[in-house]
Amino acid sequence: MPATWAAKGKDGDGDGRADITNPVDAIYSQGAYDCELAAGITALKTLGKVSEDDLDLTLAAYNADLGNIIKHNGPPSFKET
Repeated sequence: MPATWAAKGKDGDGDGRADITNPVDAIYSQGAYDCELAAGITALKTLGKVSEDDLDLTLAAYNADLGNIIKHNGPPSFKET
């Protein structure tokens, strides 16, 4: 999503710009974003807000946003999630 790239895109190859069409930048950015989501899930689990599987929660957060994981106390019931 353009807004996600604008907020989370990173320069993975060190050329000075985060380019969504550059596979190195895109893959690096995806990994960094997934780690950020996983850290958010870990924090929610530590607070006792969620208890589901870490991977399931992280993938749900990628699809539906971490804010919706918080709002629904776990994966939301959105069909695509």
